[in-house]
Amino acid sequence: MILTVFTVIGISLYSCEDDDTLEKKGKPRLVLQNNTATVTEGETAVFNMVLDYAVDTKIDLRIDVLDENNNPIPIGETLNGNGFNLFDLDNIDLPIHPNEASFQVAPCSELSGTMFRSWFGGGEFSFGYLGGSGYYTCYEPFQENLQLNIKTKGDFIENGARSVKFRISSTSNLEATIDEIITVNIEDSPVEDLVMTLSWDGNYLGTTDPCDINNGIDMDLELYLDGNFVAFSYNDCPESITIPSNAPDALYRIDASLWATNGNIANGNIPASLEFNKTGVFNDQQDISALFTINDGGLNDGNSNAITSFFIEKIGATFIIRDPNDVFITSGKTIQTIPLEEKKDLKYK
Repeated sequence: MILTVFTVIGISLYSCEDDDTLEKKGKPRLVLQNNTATVTEGETAVFNMVLDYAVDTKIDLRIDVLDENNNPIPIGETLNGNGFNLFDLDNIDLPIHPNEASFQVAPCSELSGTMFRSWFGGGEFSFGYLGGSGYYTCYEPFQENLQLNIKTKGDFIENGARSVKFRISSTSNLEATIDEIITVNIEDSPVEDLVMTLSWDGNYLGTTDPCDINNGIDMDLELYLDGNFVAFSYNDCPESITIPSNAPDALYRIDASLWATNGNIANGNIPASLEFNKTGVFNDQQDISALFTINDGGLNDGNSNAITSFFIEKIGATFIIRDPNDVFITSGKTIQTIPLEEKKDLKYK
């Protein structure tokens, strides 16, 4: 009796040890760690996933954009069964597949968990069947911790907070099982002021400092809102004016002018530049030196041509800048300039 008991125990221990050496049956689950990600527009939403156990084959996933009823939104129109005429997504920036032009499947190392556009609708591709609405991504073998990266578009327009929903599911290859809905919450990027700076420094006057208000070159900036004079910068070098992010939506005009050369005589032009800077969005420098010849003098020297204008259309957080020759801006707009005597009062008060 005692011998029988020991025999049973020995068989049980051997069986457990043998099970650990067997190949696992079925397919591993891909478990989502976060169903929601909140980002600022232009950033990438990251969703973390953990595989039950690593497998020796690549893992392909289908990703559908969902409507308010959680139904897949088609990604485009079928083109004779050979692909899709793709629709752009309003808020999601989809990279072009590395081999899209040749319709060849890129290795998973080139996809790296990024959500890519899909062009195919049949099972002849190695990703398995994705259907006419799916996007996709791919992961290399022998990984357990995976990430899905969805990049959002940054348009720097005040759209308000919005959300985009997706369904993550397995392809017909079914290397791993998952069926989850995720949400990307997108917030507006911070609104920045527009700073305009007029510079004319350099060594073109020899021993005279161009920024010496009394003996150098005197240049000015003036700002107009819908034709009305609203701000100026007269006594600095460089001169600078800011349109705040909370300023009214309107058409603005920035005038850069040469006020006086203070008797300086030299061949050539003043190396003037007008810079438009919106932090984190753009920085554009316009060379306007050709407009200001030193020996021609400035406005106060009798040269009425020593001035140029740029136009800024402010729409929410967006500043659209146009040069002096833009027909759309100049047509139908009355351009007024502050009278010379009024400007003298402001400069010398």
